[in-house]
Amino acid sequence: MFAPILALLVAQYPATSKPVPRAYAKGLRTIVESDARGLVGRLAGPEFMGRGPGQPGFNKAAELAADWFQRYGLTPAGDNGGYFQRMFLSNAKVDGTTAKMEVGDTKFAWGQDYAFAATGNVRLKAGVAFVKLQEGKLLSDADREKLRGRIVIFDPATSRTSLGYQVLSEAQAGGLLGAVALVVPTGSVNVPTARFTRHDGDVSSVTSLAITREAAERLQTAVGGAGTSAVELGTSEAILEGNATVSDEVASMNVVAKIEGSDPKLKSEAVVIGSHLDHLGTSEQGTYWGADDDASGSTANMLIARAFSQNGARPKRTVVFCLWTMEEKGLRGSQFYTAHPAMPLKDTVAYLNMDMVGRDSDNPAWTDRAKENLDAVYASSAKIGSPELYEIVKEANRAIGLNLRDDREDRTMRSDTGSFARGGIPVLKAFTGEHPDYHKMTDTPEKLNYSKMTKVVQWVYLCAQDLANRKGRPGYSATGRYVRGRVRAASDLELPADAVVETTLLEDGKPIDRSQIVNSGHLPQIFTLRYDAAALDPKKRYEVTARVVQKGKVTMSTLAPVLVLQNGVATNNAEVLVEPVKG
Repeated sequence: MFAPILALLVAQYPATSKPVPRAYAKGLRTIVESDARGLVGRLAGPEFMGRGPGQPGFNKAAELAADWFQRYGLTPAGDNGGYFQRMFLSNAKVDGTTAKMEVGDTKFAWGQDYAFAATGNVRLKAGVAFVKLQEGKLLSDADREKLRGRIVIFDPATSRTSLGYQVLSEAQAGGLLGAVALVVPTGSVNVPTARFTRHDGDVSSVTSLAITREAAERLQTAVGGAGTSAVELGTSEAILEGNATVSDEVASMNVVAKIEGSDPKLKSEAVVIGSHLDHLGTSEQGTYWGADDDASGSTANMLIARAFSQNGARPKRTVVFCLWTMEEKGLRGSQFYTAHPAMPLKDTVAYLNMDMVGRDSDNPAWTDRAKENLDAVYASSAKIGSPELYEIVKEANRAIGLNLRDDREDRTMRSDTGSFARGGIPVLKAFTGEHPDYHKMTDTPEKLNYSKMTKVVQWVYLCAQDLANRKGRPGYSATGRYVRGRVRAASDLELPADAVVETTLLEDGKPIDRSQIVNSGHLPQIFTLRYDAAALDPKKRYEVTARVVQKGKVTMSTLAPVLVLQNGVATNNAEVLVEPVKG
């Protein structure tokens, strides 16, 4: 199983393979493909009906996970000596008689021009931004940063199912935006309800906003937007207010267990491993099975817990295993945990998240094709937030042989990793990429690549063992950022299967980060390169070079470096042209 693969001289593939550390081998041997296939099939099957919080299927799945932890001897770490960390959630509806939206003297009518859902009483004064985004396209990291704290109004052509809208909705749920609005056809708007809202001291926030086309045009005029670019920032602020009535209390729970550390000093520190157990459940349209999202991650979590319990020697640090509720409703479960942790957050060494670890990335927005990702996994968030953790996960992969791909964008706040990163904790999001079945009823068990998924589980297990037993702990950087762009040829180009696309970020000609895309298959390819915003020197030049390497020979290269950072601001749409090397 662990025979050396052909070594490519790139960082993502292990330059030299190594055996599984003897101290961890017994546990690793328990992680097998048949068990991964069986658990995913069950979690994403009719017994649990899509695991929707507030629906019977989710509670049954939580009971299955608790029984699993108990069977393998893990200590309960939830409430009152049990495995469940319970929380009460509710629905909230804004009272239109208390609501207002206005910009100076320009006022809008509730239920006719606009309506919004909120988790409680809202008093929002924020800038406004207008976004035009083609279907399947994403904003750059720099453009998303411009939207922080603003009320974002999407172009009328945008649908609720579009990738761009979903990404910004997730960012809004994580507290990064004031509100995200869809423009609706002419006529009155429906008054929505904010469902599954924690109300134990939460800061109230807008969960959805709808506005008519005519009202959006008036708003754009009032705030000073011209509407001529993909991201248009208004120059005036809007006021959005309203009181919400909370009702229909619903109980849900995280499932939390632990293996206590063996070292008298280090056992007070924790490595937390998490996955979200919930999915979209059952609706009038049918059942959203959520095989990849996230029965795959929940299965991985349970298999790693068993591997630790059957490894023999206990880890030096305590390892906490969490299956979250309400990730699909705004990271509610992991946010609740970080407010009420099983072990203090200051003593949490790292958080390892597994969210969608079973498919082969097939995402045109990322220039990803499934056939080029059969052994690929994104080591998401580790590099940008903790280069030390990134080195640990790469070292662990030397025994497994996956193709570790760098981020195509910073996804830290889009998943439960965000709940921990906000506390300054190094995070890894193991993630095998998006695909056409994302958040659809067609995300079913037979479509997973179980061979690769099993290797991903083994890899995260070794990462966790390393973190739980090493002397030191990785640091966290809040100032990590990405330069993002495309490497392209003069026209779209198919590449040989063994071609590697390499990019390098230079500071006055000296490399400060490198990235390699293995089995790239074609050009263009999206790249990201990390820099430390706090370490930038405005007097220096920051440029990117690229090349294509095949069997150690450079076949294509940039003729001149491309400037990507000016005055501390990254150009996140850099176009880096490579041309054939002569001779």
